[in-house]
Amino acid sequence: MKKSEVQKHFLALMKRPGDYLFIDISQLDIANGYKPSTLMEIDGFTMYFTKEEIMASIKRANIADADYLHGKLVIQDNQKHNPLEVVDKDLFINFRVDTYLESKVNNKEIFNKIINKFMGITKDNNLVKLLKKSLENSDLNTVIEILDGMNYLDQRKFVIFLLDLRNKERELEKQLVRDKTV
Repeated sequence: MKKSEVQKHFLALMKRPGDYLFIDISQLDIANGYKPSTLMEIDGFTMYFTKEEIMASIKRANIADADYLHGKLVIQDNQKHNPLEVVDKDLFINFRVDTYLESKVNNKEIFNKIINKFMGITKDNNLVKLLKKSLENSDLNTVIEILDGMNYLDQRKFVIFLLDLRNKERELEKQLVRDKTV
């Protein structure tokens, strides 16, 4: 007999570290009854909404008291008890891993950051060498195959790192534009 899997990740409001209120996504009006049970499914849901839209839906559903509503929206790993960042619409904003990586191959500093982060996530030297070689040769199909072959949590860590890099670059560009106009 197959053992039923216990849901491991939950959308949650964190009042303070260690104090979480799990959110039943199916109760949110923006979910239309959708009931995700894995981290990948939760990410698939949250990437279509901003954190503010999700929080507004939680308020409308009246499923959290004010203390939690003033907390932080996270994804809680119920077994390791460490919160994960929510991949929302503002973070994701039409991001394509292959296009971003291709644009960074010639930037030595960012290229090395990407390889170092990948090395910190996977610990498989052969995989790191293959990714590095594939990026240097602009073989994006192999790069995507490598990422698809990773477990979802490691893949997610790497993509969030890339998203953060991209968003920091965008913020720096905005600051430069503001400085030029002043």
